[in-house]
Amino acid sequence: MQVVLRKLKNTGFIKRFGLEDNGKNGTRTYTMCINETDYMASLVTDKQVISLATKLIRSISSKKDLDQLMELIAEQEMELEK
Repeated sequence: MQVVLRKLKNTGFIKRFGLEDNGKNGTRTYTMCINETDYMASLVTDKQVISLATKLIRSISSKKDLDQLMELIAEQEMELEK
């Protein structure tokens, strides 16, 4: 467990929040530094982006959600053309 905590701390995903006294020993507490979505995105490599996006797009069942995604893609295209 210490190895996992150290890795999360060293990569900036969590930070030490405090120390709680539980009687015999102190217990370190940690808090998140990034949200769940950013953490999951950090796990995806550049080579995996297209296949993951394809799978996610195919799972969209709402025209409204698909339209919103299309708007985001258009915004990103404009940003890249700058």
